[in-house]
Amino acid sequence: MLRTRFLACVLMGACCAGIARGQDPFAVEPVEGRRPTRAFSRVPLRTVLWTLLRPTGYALRLSDDVPDLAVTIALREGEPREAADEVLGLVADAFPEIRWRWEDDALLIYREPPRVDAPPGGSVLRNTPLREALRWLEEVTGRSYRVDDRIPNVPITFDPSKSPTRSQLERRFFEIVARRIPGLTAQQRSQQVLVTIHAPEAIEPPPGWQRLIGAQFAVYYPLGWEYQRNELPRGVVMHFIRPQRQGPPMRNRPDPRLCIVQSFEPRPFQSVRSENRVEEGMGVLRVGGLTAIELWGVHAQNGRRWREVHVASGLVGYPYHYSLYYAGVDDEYQAVMDQIIHSFHLRPRLVGWDSMDGRLGMMPQMESPPPPPMMPMPSGPPP
Repeated sequence: MLRTRFLACVLMGACCAGIARGQDPFAVEPVEGRRPTRAFSRVPLRTVLWTLLRPTGYALRLSDDVPDLAVTIALREGEPREAADEVLGLVADAFPEIRWRWEDDALLIYREPPRVDAPPGGSVLRNTPLREALRWLEEVTGRSYRVDDRIPNVPITFDPSKSPTRSQLERRFFEIVARRIPGLTAQQRSQQVLVTIHAPEAIEPPPGWQRLIGAQFAVYYPLGWEYQRNELPRGVVMHFIRPQRQGPPMRNRPDPRLCIVQSFEPRPFQSVRSENRVEEGMGVLRVGGLTAIELWGVHAQNGRRWREVHVASGLVGYPYHYSLYYAGVDDEYQAVMDQIIHSFHLRPRLVGWDSMDGRLGMMPQMESPPPPPMMPMPSGPPP
C-alpha cells in the first residue's frame, strides 16, 4: 500500500513539474562488459524513444497520462527495437503500471488501470518444480511469467491460503523461491513479469576513497569525510556522509551532506521542506544495476542544490528499500555527491547452509566494519 501511494505521488509530481530544461551532466553507469553505443543523460522519454525509432519507420504513440520522465541510461549494442524495450523496461521497473506493445507500424505506450486485488484461490503446492509452480501462479494471479534459463528448476512448497490478496500471494511465493535461489528478482517487462537473478559484483573503491558498509549495501566516499549512523523507530536507519566541517555552521550557509535512508517500506523522504522545495525535474536511471527514481531542484531560500534518488530494486531476497539524497550543496560538492550516489550497490550474497533448520539459505559476504563516526551530526528535519 505504501509503495502504491508513493508511486502515485511521484507520478503526479512528474506530470505537474515537468522536466528540467537544462540538463545537469553526471556519470552514466556503463553497461557491463560492453561499451555503450548510445548514452542518454536526463533526456525526456519521448525524445529518447523518437531518437531510437527514427531510423526504423515505426511511429511512436503514447497516451496522454504517460509522464515524459527524464531518462538516464547507457544502452547496449543492438537493434533500435531492443534498445526501446530496454528503455521502457527501465521505466516500467520504476512505474509498474506503464505498459507497451509493438504493432505492425507503431510502438504503443499506455498506463494500465490498477487491478482489483481479489482474494486468491488455488491448491497447496508440495515439492512442485519451479516452472510448473509458475504456471500454477499464472492461473491464480492472471499474470504472465518468463523465467531466465539460468534459474534452476528447484522444488517449491507453498500454501496460498495464508495470503489474503493476489499481490501478497505473489510476493510470498517469490520470497519462498528466493530462499532457494539467492538474488532472485521478479520485475515487470511489458506484458510479462521477468524472473531472473541479480548478481552484483564486488567493486573496489577508487584511490582516495573508503568503503561504507550497511545492511546488504555498500557505498564509497572520500577519505577524511565524516560519517554518522542514526537508528529510528520502525526499523529505519539513516546514514549521513558529509565533508569535514570547516568552522562553526552558519545559518545562511548550510552544511552539505548526503543521507542514505534504509527502511523496510518505500517512504518518500524529502531532503528539503515542502515550502522551500523548488523541483526542477524527475527521471529514472539505474544505480548499481538497480532501477531508481530521481528528483532534483534548488532550495527556494538559499539557492543550494538538492537531489533525491529512490531505489526500487524489486529484489525479493533483499528486504530493504533505500533513498539517497543530498541538500545544501553548491557546485564545489555536487559532482562528488553524485559520485557517491552512483557508487551505491548491493553487496554480493553467498549461498550457505542453515544448520538450525536444514534449509538452503543466504549468507552475506564477510566484509570489514564501517569506520567509526568522527563527530556528531544532527539528524533533525530537513532545512
